[in-house]
Amino acid sequence: MACADVGTLRGVAAQAGAVWHARRVCALVRGADIAELGDQLSEAVRHAALRHVALTPEDVDATPSLVADIMRDGRGCMAAWIAALPDWVSARVRLKWADASQPPAGARTQAAVAIVRTLAAEALAA
Repeated sequence: MACADVGTLRGVAAQAGAVWHARRVCALVRGADIAELGDQLSEAVRHAALRHVALTPEDVDATPSLVADIMRDGRGCMAAWIAALPDWVSARVRLKWADASQPPAGARTQAAVAIVRTLAAEALAA
C-alpha cells in the first residue's frame, strides 16, 4: 500500500469508512437509499461494508449523513493505519495522503488499523 497511488488510497479510505459504519449500511432497506449510497460513493464501497461487518466497532459515532460519516471515519481509519506504520513507510504514504484527519481514540484505533489492513490486502490482491 505504501506504493499505491492516491486513487487506491482514497478507495481504501472510503471502503474503510463504510466498514466502520457497516451496521448502518446493512440496515439500508429502501432501494432509493441503497442507490443513493452507490451513486455518491460506489457499489464497491457498499459491498466492502457488507463483506466485513464483523470488523465494525461497537458504538460508532453517527450523524444523519451516512455518506459524510463514511468519508470522515474512513479518513480517520487511514490516519490510524498510517500512524501504525514504521516511520519510513508512513513518511512515504504521507507524500500522497496529505490528510490531517485524526485517528479514532483508544481501542477503536486497533479496529481502524485492522479494517485498513484487511481492505489493503484485498486491494493489492485485485
